[in-house]
Amino acid sequence: MKSRVLRAAFLMTATAGLLATFAAAPAEAAMTASISSISQCNSSGSCSGSITGGTGIAHDTIQITAKESSALLDPSPQWVRVSVRPNTSSPFTCIAQWSTNSKSFSASTKWDTNKYPSSGANGCTAGSTPQNGDLTSNGSIQIQVTSYNGSTTAASSAVTINLNNPPTPPAWAADPSVSGASKRAPVVTLKWDKSPEPDLQEYRFLRTDPSGNTKQYPVSATNYSAQGCSFDGTVYTCYDTDFPSTGFGGTYHYALTAYRSSPSQADTCYYPNQQTPCIGASSSDVRQVSIVEPSPSPTPTTGSGGGTGGGGTGGGNTTTASPAVPTRKPCRTAACRVTGNPERSFRGPVRALRWRQAPGSAAGRAAPTRGSSGCPSPPGSSCL
Repeated sequence: MKSRVLRAAFLMTATAGLLATFAAAPAEAAMTASISSISQCNSSGSCSGSITGGTGIAHDTIQITAKESSALLDPSPQWVRVSVRPNTSSPFTCIAQWSTNSKSFSASTKWDTNKYPSSGANGCTAGSTPQNGDLTSNGSIQIQVTSYNGSTTAASSAVTINLNNPPTPPAWAADPSVSGASKRAPVVTLKWDKSPEPDLQEYRFLRTDPSGNTKQYPVSATNYSAQGCSFDGTVYTCYDTDFPSTGFGGTYHYALTAYRSSPSQADTCYYPNQQTPCIGASSSDVRQVSIVEPSPSPTPTTGSGGGTGGGGTGGGNTTTASPAVPTRKPCRTAACRVTGNPERSFRGPVRALRWRQAPGSAAGRAAPTRGSSGCPSPPGSSCL
């Protein structure tokens, strides 16, 4: 009797244990989706290492490994998807999607982080989003893996990484052209196409002069008018006027660089405050322009000094001649001889002048002299 009681108690305990196990199993081993790893790929396509979530920096192509697992009693999955979004307020955009019924699934996909995939690419059935086909901006993005088994969707935690892609190297829209050199005020006009990235900060044109010295000139991508430039929506136009008044002739070489925002502090942009982290890319297309300096003006002659006729006593670098001092015309008329004025003439016949001896004066006095009035005025004489 005792053994029967013990056997019944054992069976009841075992049954309860089995029921508890089956009841708990689905909750402990439900379908899950996760990101197994994110790796950086090089230019040859090889991917290695691990990009750390939160602070990790990625560029160009990365490899994302997705993982899904389901419990024994759960339905098999139908698909597993990798998605990305630029911020928490944007929808996820599908990067790749796999169809599978495996309850233990793992697969990897590569993604060029410069651009969001087009709608429906790489097996995606999630529908379109505003980001489809757009270029990405540098900075943080979130990656997530989801799986679906026909009734339940499992989603991994979103992993944040930081993109740091260089911009597309800028391209010339036209060859540099020069004007104003003949007036000793050369101006070189520079035109280049807008780079396509949405987070461009600035451009710089670099000029190498005939002596081999290189200077760079930053231009804000948005406040370009502050540097005297213009933008028609496609092409930037700027002017290089940084030339001396003389000695500017020769061949000048121009190169272009574009800069966009960056999560790295490796480099900074000049605009807006010389503290914005940036990453740049330079064009390999270097253009040149030759500036012909006009011949110098003739050297002014040095004066040799003035004479008594009125040039002055000293010389100097003069560019305009001093006016000549008029000379007195000779007296050729009776009026001139009387008045001392070569331009003076008498109306009517000229009276002859004769001297009259004053009473009491001695004969044989000296010849009279002309007075200030033009009349001879020797002592004791009068003008008739």
